[in-house]
Amino acid sequence: MTKYSLSAIFFIAFFVSSCGYNQVVLRGGGLDFNSIKFDETVPQNFKDQVSYFFNTGSSDSSQVNNRLDITSYSAKEYNIYAGNALRALEGEITLMLQVELRLNDSFVRKSFSSTKRYKSNELNPLAQNQMIKLLKESMQKEIIQQIIIEVSTLEM
Repeated sequence: MTKYSLSAIFFIAFFVSSCGYNQVVLRGGGLDFNSIKFDETVPQNFKDQVSYFFNTGSSDSSQVNNRLDITSYSAKEYNIYAGNALRALEGEITLMLQVELRLNDSFVRKSFSSTKRYKSNELNPLAQNQMIKLLKESMQKEIIQQIIIEVSTLEM
């Protein structure tokens, strides 16, 4: 090995060791709400995910008005028929809900939606049902990310 390659290896090893990798934290620091209220239309798995990402029961008295209300949850499926086949070639799932955010003096009412298309020419109907279930879960995560972005912009 030459002096150049030894010095390059030493420099890279020193650089990587001094980076200071930290564990990834999923919870945001300022996403605290005194109460999170759900409508009866919201499914339990979505409630669990929202409760995981947003802290509730903050003891800080300055955040008395912080509240998150999620209402009007609906998941609609639409089949798209085309060609000379007697069954649908594609399906479309639309997930919609309304959110009311109250942060200190700010109030925002917003509708969030996510739409995904999938091929419905699966021969196994159980596999297609699992695919639809996974699509709905990924759409719920997208909507939670949209809510997190809205809360963080409102806090600024």
